[in-house]
Amino acid sequence: MKPKRPDDMRYLSAIPRKEPLAERVLVHNHIQHTPEFLPGQNGFRAWTQIKTGDLVRCACRWAPEVTVHYRVKGIPRKKR
Repeated sequence: MKPKRPDDMRYLSAIPRKEPLAERVLVHNHIQHTPEFLPGQNGFRAWTQIKTGDLVRCACRWAPEVTVHYRVKGIPRKKR
């Protein structure tokens, strides 16, 4: 069995419709996307993980049922 990463990333295959479990946060990568993008579409990836210092709150409208989600710090948000 593989050892777990410290952030315990778990990739998603659908747009989440509810908040992640306690201690986990929703994160996506820097790929330009619309609110309807599915994880895996055109390189867009999303996952849940334990919150770490390398995340910043994201203000895009993806996954509207989730109150707060994040992107990786240092990767600029793409302009639309």
